[in-house]
Amino acid sequence: MTHCLQSISILSIPLIPISLSSPLCICQMSRLPDDADFSRGKDGVLKFRNWASTLKEVTVGRKEVAEPVTVQDIQNEVQSVLKARSEGQPNLHLRPVGRGHSWTPVFLDDGDWLLMSDKMRLDDNDTKVRIPTDEPLAADGIPLVEVAGGVNTWDLAVFMDDPENQAKLKYMGLPADVVLDTVRYGGVVNMACHGTAWNEGTIPDFVQRLSIVDGSGMLRKLDRDTTDPEEFRAAVANFGLFGITHSITFKLATDPERLATPSLLVEDRLVPMDTYFNAEGLTGTALKDLAKEKYSVEFFWFPLNGVDDKRRLSDWDAFTQDQLWVKTTDLSADMERNGKPRETFPDAASRFPSVTSFLARIGFQLNQFLQAKGNVGLYKQYSNFVLDQSVDEDDNPKLTSFAGGIHYQLGVDEVKVLDFEMAIKLDEDLTVVSQAWNAAVRIVKAYLRGERGEPKHPMNIALEFRFTGHSDALMSPAYGKHGDHFVWIEVLGVTESEGWQEFMKEIFDAWKVILGPNGERPKPHWAKWTPTEHEQLTEIGEYAKEVYADQIAEFNKQLSKYDSEGVFMNDFFRALGFGAGAQ
Repeated sequence: MTHCLQSISILSIPLIPISLSSPLCICQMSRLPDDADFSRGKDGVLKFRNWASTLKEVTVGRKEVAEPVTVQDIQNEVQSVLKARSEGQPNLHLRPVGRGHSWTPVFLDDGDWLLMSDKMRLDDNDTKVRIPTDEPLAADGIPLVEVAGGVNTWDLAVFMDDPENQAKLKYMGLPADVVLDTVRYGGVVNMACHGTAWNEGTIPDFVQRLSIVDGSGMLRKLDRDTTDPEEFRAAVANFGLFGITHSITFKLATDPERLATPSLLVEDRLVPMDTYFNAEGLTGTALKDLAKEKYSVEFFWFPLNGVDDKRRLSDWDAFTQDQLWVKTTDLSADMERNGKPRETFPDAASRFPSVTSFLARIGFQLNQFLQAKGNVGLYKQYSNFVLDQSVDEDDNPKLTSFAGGIHYQLGVDEVKVLDFEMAIKLDEDLTVVSQAWNAAVRIVKAYLRGERGEPKHPMNIALEFRFTGHSDALMSPAYGKHGDHFVWIEVLGVTESEGWQEFMKEIFDAWKVILGPNGERPKPHWAKWTPTEHEQLTEIGEYAKEVYADQIAEFNKQLSKYDSEGVFMNDFFRALGFGAGAQ
């Protein structure tokens, strides 16, 4: 593929208790936290904004950020908030943040205190990740690994794949995880995030134990085997409303039989879209067969990768011209392939072919990419650049560790993006997938052709979907029962892409009417939609309030046991109906 732009004819596209406490780290004016997005004015006022810069800046109370190390540090911070509330600031709240990767306003409100998890440790020896010495294995023989709330996905992946730890962990890894290598598990678990595996749940479903400092400053320890099930289901993904998560203990398999298959066979393929989807719906049973045959399945569509730039855009048919990137995995008992040991993290991963790396090759700036309304060829080049850099069909299949196969691309968050995702319960034939997929394809084409006003390309990154089983976490979009399966489908575009709000609204309107086999309504991912204003839910938020109403009511019954005074509450969750005593 040439990277020299050519003239084209398609135009007019305009946690563990610790007895020793440490000094509580407070970020002063001379130092700002590395994570999220902070700024400080000449007046010394500290401002916070989410990673994607999609929400308005909020003022951090005290002009400082707390970065606790020990449980005692967290307890001291909660006590300080309670003291301030009793001395004239009754509406003061404390909110935790990991890397600020949510698009929804789940963070602090103006003037509230902010606590970051990046300095948290499990003991006074600077330990962030460990195999529990008192109980390295669960009762069924499955390995356990404990992380501090601020540990990121890179840290855990490196720990699990370290040669000294692999044998102790029986060469296992988390059954599924997010692809990102930078986000912190306190946020990943509490926001009910997910990976992909047909018969596995979401990340909270792999949590065996956790420790939380509640709204009174008390350390609460929970265990999936001994804690009341209803309480555990609510607490395991609680959005930081139950308190500050200090530690999380993961169980590295959900079934002892999985110990016999500690590796993944990873395969990346480029296939014509009409292998699985056509203008009328699914192409035979190809998608159903693939989903049930493989351990995990992930689909990507980078639009315009097959467009003929010598013809009019109206002649472009994505179903017959564009290719999909299909990533699948199979379980394997092997530890080597073709005489070579399996690949582990991070060596098994490649660098994400981001928009900026593509533009650097052709001498473009990001704003030129966003405004390239007369150049479909540029978008075609980018889509093919990503596919060329991501899919090596000569390397199929590749044997990896779980961490190596799951975190397969580094630097995915190099470029800030917009994201909207919903989870839809699957029917037997997976018809709901084609309904959601085809709707998105039609809408993308309509925006490109100018059928929604001036032509735009808001989804200038990708359309993607993944499958999971059900989740036992009460607030998960995939909350359900054994045997349920879900598709998580999302659209992505570069931050500030023109027309995103209108595009996302149209996608939402198309997806929200796609019902599961028994009339189940789709549910938005808690972190992946962008309100137009911090104070407003917008239509998506009002919809979320409605479809999650029963789950929220059950959640609030447990919330009252942890934070009856709303120490960790914010306006967004309050508007959604969360809160002890909320009706």
